[in-house]
Amino acid sequence: MAVDDASWTKIRESMEWIADNVPGAMQSVNIDLGEELNIHPKDKLPIGERLAAVALQRVYKTRSDGEAPRVTKAERKGDVWVLTYDRPVLLKGEGKGFGLLAGDGKWAFAQAKAEGVQVTVSAAGVKEPKEVRYAWADFPEVCVFSAGKDG
Repeated sequence: MAVDDASWTKIRESMEWIADNVPGAMQSVNIDLGEELNIHPKDKLPIGERLAAVALQRVYKTRSDGEAPRVTKAERKGDVWVLTYDRPVLLKGEGKGFGLLAGDGKWAFAQAKAEGVQVTVSAAGVKEPKEVRYAWADFPEVCVFSAGKDG
């Protein structure tokens, strides 16, 4: 799957904006539950469980991490990007799903390593990358999950 622009990414970005800016709107992240050719997964139970977890966190205050981890700071340090999340995270699988924008304007697949609340992203041969992306494809590989007790 390409690291370049994809239509479903813009839909997900819009949904995140709504959850951040419309009072009472909430969002659960279900991208890892999807199907490659269908933005609406057939198995609804895990989605319902995640939506309930968000409500338990935001409305009832009985969970600590129903929502997905969010980046609070992104900083380039030389040839790597360091992403700081709002809680400890872990990378499942091989840490795939990240991309870096090289100086020539082309996106490159990147590797990631997590330690606590920070994820370091780099790509072989990419010097001083201009931007970093995560899960920026219609059906991306995802790896960032909450390391918390409720996650």
